[in-house]
Amino acid sequence: MSKMLGSEERFKEMFSFLVETMEIAVKSWHGASKVDPRVYFLLDKQKTQTDKYGPVVNIDKAFESPHSHGNCFSFLRQYAEDSFSMAACLVVPKNIISYPQVWKGQGSRKWKHGQHDGFFVQYESPLMRKIWFIASSNEKGQTLCRDPEILDISAHEVLPRLFKEKLPNP
Repeated sequence: MSKMLGSEERFKEMFSFLVETMEIAVKSWHGASKVDPRVYFLLDKQKTQTDKYGPVVNIDKAFESPHSHGNCFSFLRQYAEDSFSMAACLVVPKNIISYPQVWKGQGSRKWKHGQHDGFFVQYESPLMRKIWFIASSNEKGQTLCRDPEILDISAHEVLPRLFKEKLPNP
C-alpha cells in the first residue's frame, strides 16, 4: 500500500494521522461520552497557507438535513482542495445525524450494530476511503468504546468522496 501512496514517509504520516484522530475521538468519548463533529485535515506543510487554513473544521450543523449536508460537503471538498490537504478524517457521533441515517437500510446496507450509541470515523484521501463505527456501552457507570468496526464505505459513507480519486500507477 505504501507504493500506492507515493512514499513510505507519506504512508507513515497518513497512518499516524488516522491513528491520532481515532485516539483523540476515543479519549473524548471516554471522558465526556461525546465527540464534537469535526473534520481533521492532514495539511501539506510546504503548500498550505496555515494562516488561512486550519487542520480542523467544525461541522456541527452538517447532518441536520439533506440541504445542510450538501452545503457542508461542497464546502469541505473545496476546503480540501484549496488547503492542499493530503487526507481528511471525519469524526461524527451517530446521535446527531438526522441525515443520512446510514444505519437504516436493508440488504447490503443492513446495520449489524443494533441500537448502540457511538461514532463514525471516515478517512478520506485521493487513493483510499475507509469508514469505521466505534460503538460504545455503559458499564458500571463508565462509558467504554468497543473496537472500531470497519464498514462498507459504499453502503455506509457519512459524507461523499472529498478528494478527486487518483488511481495508483501500476
